[in-house]
Amino acid sequence: MLKEYLLRRDYAMFRRVKRYFDELWKGRRRLVAGVERKGLEEEGLVRGEAGEVDMNMVMDGVALSDLRRKMISVMEVGNFIQGLDVVVRHSGTGMILSERNIGTIPLYRRHLDLQSKNQERSTSPDSLSPPLKPLRPTGTGITPLSLTPARDLSELAMRFSQVWVDVLGWGGGSISSVSYGGIGIAQDEVAEVYFGIYNKAEGRWVSEEFLVVVDWKGNVLATGEGDGADKKTKTLFMDLSHRDLDRSEALWIVGRVVRVGKMVSADSGGGTGGRPALVRGDTGSSFGSLKSSASGSDGDRGKVRRPFGWGVASLAEVLKERAAEDDGSGVSVTKSFDLSMPIFTPTTESNFGTLHDNILHKLGGFESAGTLINLRVKVFHGDAADVMNSKVHAPLLKSIVLTPRNGFGDVIIPNTVRNSMYITLSSGDFSHSGLTFSPLQSLRLTKKSASKTSARNIEVSVQIRLSSGEFVKNCISKANGCGRDASWRSVVSYHSNQPKWGEMIRVDLSPGQFERSHVFLLVRHVSSGGSSNSKEVTSPGGSGDGSEGVGEREGTFAFGFLPLLRGNHTVLHDALHTLHLYRFDRKAAHPSVYLNFAPGPDLAVPARLAPKDVEGAVEALKFNQNGQTGDSVGVRTRLCSTKLTQGRGLLGLVHWKEGVKKGTLSDSDGVGGVLERFMETSETEIIKFLPQIFDGLFSILESELNNQGRWDEK
Repeated sequence: MLKEYLLRRDYAMFRRVKRYFDELWKGRRRLVAGVERKGLEEEGLVRGEAGEVDMNMVMDGVALSDLRRKMISVMEVGNFIQGLDVVVRHSGTGMILSERNIGTIPLYRRHLDLQSKNQERSTSPDSLSPPLKPLRPTGTGITPLSLTPARDLSELAMRFSQVWVDVLGWGGGSISSVSYGGIGIAQDEVAEVYFGIYNKAEGRWVSEEFLVVVDWKGNVLATGEGDGADKKTKTLFMDLSHRDLDRSEALWIVGRVVRVGKMVSADSGGGTGGRPALVRGDTGSSFGSLKSSASGSDGDRGKVRRPFGWGVASLAEVLKERAAEDDGSGVSVTKSFDLSMPIFTPTTESNFGTLHDNILHKLGGFESAGTLINLRVKVFHGDAADVMNSKVHAPLLKSIVLTPRNGFGDVIIPNTVRNSMYITLSSGDFSHSGLTFSPLQSLRLTKKSASKTSARNIEVSVQIRLSSGEFVKNCISKANGCGRDASWRSVVSYHSNQPKWGEMIRVDLSPGQFERSHVFLLVRHVSSGGSSNSKEVTSPGGSGDGSEGVGEREGTFAFGFLPLLRGNHTVLHDALHTLHLYRFDRKAAHPSVYLNFAPGPDLAVPARLAPKDVEGAVEALKFNQNGQTGDSVGVRTRLCSTKLTQGRGLLGLVHWKEGVKKGTLSDSDGVGGVLERFMETSETEIIKFLPQIFDGLFSILESELNNQGRWDEK
């Protein structure tokens, strides 16, 4: 190597490397002298004055160990500055270390420590010269992973954009009378307006939804708790990726309007099942706190959530706008755009859940509601945290609601923590609902209503329940801007046996709660007159608020459930699940009973949730003889978690040692199966759980099952 430096006339590197060689030569002489002196003393022999060993170089054991460590350090730095392979050695003996004598994970950590130390040594003041260009790039073959990311995190963050939206209010349209106000709802009603970003081409939601609650005049109402609740009209839709912006013509702001009030208003003449009636309501109503009616909780017994309309506004022009220069905070922003969103109502309420697609693709089935929503929009380019911390844009971001992305994007920023499941109430089939009322419920119905087996007003309530029977509080989010609740109620379509809801909620649970929880659904018929809403019967041990017991609201005739875990301890896969509905009975509507049933055609209750109560099993056997109603509900689930996985292969790799202890992986063939299943893991899952994956792979390499090196090349 020294000759190569001379030929290249790289005299600085030559002198530096030669110095290391000289130190190694002197150190070797001292090491040989020290070892020989020690050997002679052990044999009881003493050399004379004419001996070959210089006695000034003889050392004791401590000095000998220190010299070894120094020489090893010299070799490591010498190889490092030349870009040669660095070999990890034992600091005391100089023995070469490998996965055979210390294990793969400790070896990997020593490589990382050695890399860091060599960088400090090569640039220290006592070095011969500043860092020099090596023969080949430094670090080749040193560590399995680079110590620094390939791309700076700030550059990565600039790949995201945040869409700022301010709901200015309602305007225009043909509805101008005082009775109907600016929206078209009664004076004792409110409207829930949900805003989200939707990809028209792919038919998917890019963002979660943001909720604004307004009264009949279009005035924004507080959705928080207490007298100091904010009336928030601004939101920041977060983390739109470059892939989203590349097809900006496909992105739309979509607004969904839900009327919260009576099932059928008095002036509508009973309703026809057509477009939502724009009716005159009672005057002088006071809403007070809108927490109960806006959230769909049981606080307001006499009101239901009714379909009203949808609106869309294109984001293409906004997203193509060139942003201003960076203001120094790493954030750039476009100018403001004012958008108008006309509202359309469905001609058939049962298609309310898919009306936005009809509007976007001009498929018909809708008509103008005679009103529109005015929006102001601009786009921030940069990381969401930098946007929120920007002092320049602080006035725009005051009292703003952050609306997260719907799921993960193309890139997952390090240290991102999410643990949620999106649950979409898709559709239902209630062709047999008229045959499933209990005797007591049947007496409450008139002969006329009992005969309407094909035309019912169906409402589905959703709660998260533990296997013990307790309900999980404050875990359901219907939208951003209104907090979380213990329960959620669906929109009710007028006289529809096969409603299509398309409503999505987000369930936030800890990993421990996921393992013990399941989705619990109650189905009820809502009387067109609204009288059935005023009374509620609660099962023993329940308060009726959905947080402690089963609230049997009058008209409840069925229930269903969906476990969040599968039998192999992975989370329920992302798909549309068809759920069986069972006849509502107070005794049967307890987990100790119904967890003995099948949730759906291709679903099963995992062993850890299965009840072990003999009494419950006996009750389930009695009930199951005629328990199924024949009705069904479609529920779509999608996991968004950095803590839990749906991949059997990934879970098997991370917990392979537990499999060995249980006897399911007793030999190397079992490990081979784990590795083969892991190969099917998606890229997103690998990125989310990269540290755990490396721990699992390295632990296999250093285990006794790999003594012959069988899995080294896998």
